[in-house]
Amino acid sequence: MSVADIKNKAKETVLREATKASAASLLHVARDQILKAKDLESAGDHPAALEGYIKTATLLKMAIDSPDYKREGARGSLRKEMSDFIQVRHSLFSSDYSQVDF
Repeated sequence: MSVADIKNKAKETVLREATKASAASLLHVARDQILKAKDLESAGDHPAALEGYIKTATLLKMAIDSPDYKREGARGSLRKEMSDFIQVRHSLFSSDYSQVDF
C-alpha cells in the first residue's frame, strides 16, 4: 500500500467514525491513537504506525475546528488539554529523534 493510500484510508476512517464526536472525545481518542501508533512503530509496523499518526493528526484537526473548541476561548479546558497533549507528545517524540541525522 502506498503512502497516499495509507493517508487516504486513515482520513476516511476518522471522518466516517468521528464526525459527530465532541472535541473532548476527539482529544481522548487522539491520545489513545498516538500511543498505539508509537507501539506499532516500535514493533516495526511502519505502515500501520503511519496510519495511526495520520489518524491522530486528523482527530486533532477536527477538535481544533470544532465549534466547542472555538467557542470556549483562549483559557478553556479544551485548549489546556490540547496544549498539554502537544507538549507531552512533543517531548516524547523529540527524544526519540534526537539521534536522527537529517
